[in-house]
Amino acid sequence: MFRHAPPGLAVVASIVVCVTPEVTHACIDRVIVRPVGRITSADPVRLEVEVFTPSSPPIHTQPTGVSIVGDSVTVRIYVVGGLDQMPDSMTEVIELGVLDPRTYHYAVALNPTTDPPAYTADGTFCVEDSGCANAACRCPVFTPQYTIISLGTLGGYSGDTSWGQAINDLGQVAGRSLGPNGQHAFLWQNGTMTDLGTFSPGDIESSGLGINNHGDVVGYSYGSGAVLWRNGQVIHLGALGKASIAYAINDAGQIVGSSVPWGYEYHAVLWENGELIDLTTMFGAPTGKAEDINALGQIVVGNIILEPDRAITELPTLGGAYSGGLALNDPGQVVGKSQRGDDSEYDWHAFVWDGGVMTDLGAIGRYVWSEAVDINNSGQVIGWGDGPDPWCGGSFLYEPGEGLRKLPDLIPVDSGWASVWQYPALWAFGINNAGQIAGTGEFQGETRDCSIIGVDS
Repeated sequence: MFRHAPPGLAVVASIVVCVTPEVTHACIDRVIVRPVGRITSADPVRLEVEVFTPSSPPIHTQPTGVSIVGDSVTVRIYVVGGLDQMPDSMTEVIELGVLDPRTYHYAVALNPTTDPPAYTADGTFCVEDSGCANAACRCPVFTPQYTIISLGTLGGYSGDTSWGQAINDLGQVAGRSLGPNGQHAFLWQNGTMTDLGTFSPGDIESSGLGINNHGDVVGYSYGSGAVLWRNGQVIHLGALGKASIAYAINDAGQIVGSSVPWGYEYHAVLWENGELIDLTTMFGAPTGKAEDINALGQIVVGNIILEPDRAITELPTLGGAYSGGLALNDPGQVVGKSQRGDDSEYDWHAFVWDGGVMTDLGAIGRYVWSEAVDINNSGQVIGWGDGPDPWCGGSFLYEPGEGLRKLPDLIPVDSGWASVWQYPALWAFGINNAGQIAGTGEFQGETRDCSIIGVDS
C-alpha cells in the first residue's frame, strides 16, 4: 500500500504516452532525470527515457537528436520494434552534460513525423548553483508522496499475479490472485494474504471485488455466482435466474451487483436482509449493474443514483449523450465517465458529480480519454486515462485543489515498479478514507514478485 513517504531528494517525471508512426508504434513509459535528488551545476545531467515497443528487440532507425537552447531541452528518438511479436522495452540515455543553474523544460518526440515535431513527453527539472549556500537559491526537490507495499500473491507458479480490487478504512484489501488451485479471492491484512476459496469445489475461480469495514468481502465464485465471505464462511447470495455477481458492500451489510433473470440481460440488484431485490424491474434502475452503495444506502446504477426511498436522481452529462457512475462516497458525490460532445470512442472524461454540479476532471497528461473509478469521503479520486490505440495509459490521483496527478509521479523514482506490457505502471482500483489505494502493477519486470500495490497517504 502507498504511504506518505519521508522527504526524499529526487527529481523525476513519469510519463506514459503513445504515438503511432507509419512503421509501428512505441510508447514512452517513463522519463527519469538523473542524478536523482538535488542537481547542481557541477553534475552531468542525463535523461533516461524508457521506451516500450510491441515487438522485440527495439531497433534504432536513426540516432537520437538532442538540442539545448536556453532553458529548453528537445529530444527526438527514432525507434521501432523488431520482428519478434513479444513486447520489449529499452532505456535510451540522453546525456545533457553540465548545465547552467536554472529551471529547464524538456520535451521528447518519439518517432516524430512532422517538423516541428509533436512532442509526446515533457516535464521540467532544476539545476542549482553548486555554490548555493542558502534556501533562496535552492531548487525545489521532488518528495515522494507515497511508498508501495507489495501484498504478495497466493503463491501458485512462476509468473503468478494478484490484483487488489478494494480497500477498507482498516487497510484490509480484497482482490484475486493466482495460486496453486487457480485464481482465488483473497483478503489481505497486516502482511498476510488469506485464500478465501470458492463456494463450490467445482467452481473454477473466484474474485473479491468489494469490502466493508467489518472485513466482509463480496464478489463471485465462477460457476456459482455472487458470494459473501464472512467470518471464514462462503455464503451464496443467489441470483434472479441465471448468473450473478456482487460488486460492493456497505457497513450495514447491504450488497449491490447484477444478475441475469433470463437471456443475457443483466439487471441491477440489491441483497438486503437475506432478500434479493431486482432494482431494474421493481424500481426502474437501468439494466446493467449496481456499481456501488454508500453508508446511506444510495446506489449508483449507470446514469442514476437510486435513493433509499427508491427515488431516482439522474446524472447529467458533460455535453454528450451518456454518463455512467462507477462509485460514490458517503457525502453522495459520484464519479465515473461521461461523453463530452461528439460521442466518439475517445470522447470520454472522468467526472465528479456533487449536488447537481458536474465537474469535468479532464484527461491526464496528453491523453484524450479518462474515467474515475473510486472516490473517498475527502473527495480524493482515482482513475486512469489513455489515448488512441494501442493502450498506453496511466493511473491518476485527483485531489481537490491539486487536480490530476499521475500515480507514478508520486512514488519513489527507484522503487522498481515499471509498466506491464501495454498497460500503465500502476492500475488503481480502490481508495479508502485514509487515502490508501489498492491496485496492481509490475515490479522489476516480474509480475510474480509483487502484483498488488497499495498507497498510504
